[in-house]
Amino acid sequence: MVIVFSDGASSNESEFAERKSELEAMGVKVVNYRRITDGANFTSQMAGILGEAINDLGYNNIKET
Repeated sequence: MVIVFSDGASSNESEFAERKSELEAMGVKVVNYRRITDGANFTSQMAGILGEAINDLGYNNIKET
């Protein structure tokens, strides 16, 4: 699993699409690719995105009792 963090502050949608294409050309399977648009809520947004990415990869949160 590769996780890339970027605030995207100076990026526009076409630049993000280009970066995604570059990753895919290198053989990276992009399962979740999002911009964080609100710096004040960065942590909560990133936590949600990471959770979705883990689910997309087929992992489950299994708790041992």
